[in-house]
Amino acid sequence: MKQGRERRGQRERERDAKKFVAMASSLFQSFVNPSNNWFAAQHMKALCKCLRKYG
Repeated sequence: MKQGRERRGQRERERDAKKFVAMASSLFQSFVNPSNNWFAAQHMKALCKCLRKYG
């Protein structure tokens, strides 16, 4: 009986960890996306300008 509870607890922890990773990934993607973040857009413009100029 005790093993069943331990397994259930472990499954819940794994599920919570997966949710956290998905949420963190979503947050990171929105932070890096130039269409959503003005600073990311400015960074992308600067990189493109340098790459065009210096190849």
